[in-house]
Amino acid sequence: MVKTQIMENFMSKWFTIDPGVDLGWAEFKKNRLVNWGTIYAQGATLEDKIFDILDEVRFLEYADKVFIEWPSFQNTAAKNTGSIIKLACLIGAILGRYGNGVLIPVSTWKGSLPKEVTQLRAEKFFKVQGFKSHAADAVALGQYIIQKGLYK
Repeated sequence: MVKTQIMENFMSKWFTIDPGVDLGWAEFKKNRLVNWGTIYAQGATLEDKIFDILDEVRFLEYADKVFIEWPSFQNTAAKNTGSIIKLACLIGAILGRYGNGVLIPVSTWKGSLPKEVTQLRAEKFFKVQGFKSHAADAVALGQYIIQKGLYK
């Protein structure tokens, strides 16, 4: 029985990721929000920042599944800065290292809603306040996953 309980502790965790050099994450156990936070990447180059994030998200090794926000390719100023390519590199590095990922397009789960709206909805849904910035998006993505029954 003890071995079964230990395995259940590891195997029923899933995570959501709002990717970026300020990476938001949220941890869930079944349909319950357990923890959340933001990782602020350190390093002089993109490669340094990606490796720093990969070290910081080692907890993903124990994830049953990881849901990652996939950026939309809009005709915006961000497109011209190469930030979409940088996000794609980071997402690829996370999936390559930890696997078991599912990409959820931002247009699917969030649409054009401002972060403040999705944050308020997530705070009401989980009955917790004070999500900050990128962690708020990771938590709100988790709300979407739960409401759509995407984690089983």
